[in-house]
Amino acid sequence: MMMVSHSNQMQARHLLTASFALSSILGGCALQGAVPLSTADDEPGAVDSGLGLSAYTAEYSWEQSQPSKRMLPSKGNACFLTGVHGKFRGTSEMVKISNVRGYYYLTGISKQVGVGATARCFAYDAKKVVATQFHESSATSDLDLGVHRLCALSRVSGDFEGADEVKVYQAGDGHWFLQVVASGSGINGGALCLDEDPATALHASREYSVQSGEPLIVARDLPEHSEPTEPLKGPACFLTSMAGNFSSRDEGVETYVASAKGAWNFYLRAKGSEPSVAASGVCLR
Repeated sequence: MMMVSHSNQMQARHLLTASFALSSILGGCALQGAVPLSTADDEPGAVDSGLGLSAYTAEYSWEQSQPSKRMLPSKGNACFLTGVHGKFRGTSEMVKISNVRGYYYLTGISKQVGVGATARCFAYDAKKVVATQFHESSATSDLDLGVHRLCALSRVSGDFEGADEVKVYQAGDGHWFLQVVASGSGINGGALCLDEDPATALHASREYSVQSGEPLIVARDLPEHSEPTEPLKGPACFLTSMAGNFSSRDEGVETYVASAKGAWNFYLRAKGSEPSVAASGVCLR
């Protein structure tokens, strides 16, 4: 996982200003304070007329012992997890996206080592963003999230020691489900969903899955970009599952952008000392 440089954040903000007309709002985002973790994850969002995925942000990053990372305003935007890493031992380990006092925050709790997360945001009609729904390993069945354009992870927590997984998936009838599998106890997950919007032509890709090893290309040949940074428009990919034995700071799952042979691609990767570490993801196209 790479921390987003100051220059990349400024470039991302410049692009978002042009695309979303948020210059006056984003200019006030420099101050990043801690968010009370007891605060509700999803306050009601204000309605905004901004639509579509015309651009996405550079990655926001949070690491344990850091203050919560303030991202975009929750009005007219959506954010999903793109990476989770570190030692998840004990029910207190958690990373999440919270909607607090009108902003999305990337934050977490950890008593272990190396725990952190990354996320991306993009503009989306606030009326079509469905608040995070939660599911626990003590449940006897998968949580039916309903019929939506896309659902992806916004929160994971618990003791990942092997046969443990938090997964969002779409069934044949169009319903999305949140599944939590635990060998012990205390595994929990949260998913944010986006409703269909006739004003935009976006659609969700099929689900891609990988185990620990080589990364998988999940979106090829992203739009050309003249700056020495990742493309910040076109398809964007997000995590839908995290599984396996997260026993050290080196274990992790992520979607990320990189260039290869002159082309920019979105990749899905799982990193771990055991093959049980695995990930799934979907892309908005």
